[in-house]
Amino acid sequence: MPRDEGTEYLLGLVERGVRVRVLTNSLAATDVPAVHAGYKAYRRELVEGGVELFELRPTGEAVEKEADSFGSSNASLHAKTFVSDERRVFVGSFNLSPRSVELNTELGFVVDDPRLAARLVEGFERMVRLSMCWKLSLEQEDDSSPRLTWEGEEQGQLVRFHRDPETSCTQRFSVWLLGLLPIEGQL
Repeated sequence: MPRDEGTEYLLGLVERGVRVRVLTNSLAATDVPAVHAGYKAYRRELVEGGVELFELRPTGEAVEKEADSFGSSNASLHAKTFVSDERRVFVGSFNLSPRSVELNTELGFVVDDPRLAARLVEGFERMVRLSMCWKLSLEQEDDSSPRLTWEGEEQGQLVRFHRDPETSCTQRFSVWLLGLLPIEGQL
């Protein structure tokens, strides 16, 4: 979850001309609904600001084939991986959040290796295919504000959803309810 500071940072990068692409878990693929509830509050602002936001799909042959090589289970991502300037790589389980800084003992490594960075970018490109994830965008339908839209591919056809795909009303309600709780500082 980027929180206000992380959102400002990512949007600032976009304003400076940096291409920012993020792949995270969809609601259907997450194993921590409370964290998804926190992240959900920032999606619209990130997409409006030009961040390319992708959410991993929970199922599908393509996900199962690629997942092990990119640091995820068949259902969700856990490793935090960044590539910067086509040469520096961060890989770890450390969450960029106050909770990780103050309470957890998770960590990460920064490696300056253009070859490793290139391999991770290749893996990312495979993971963000629309058969493996949902790409978030805003869709204007009428005079109202644009709706958050999930776009993907199923059996070679482009599909769009206006709510978290592959989820039940109960899942969406639970995440909405969790989003009302004052727990963001603990996530």
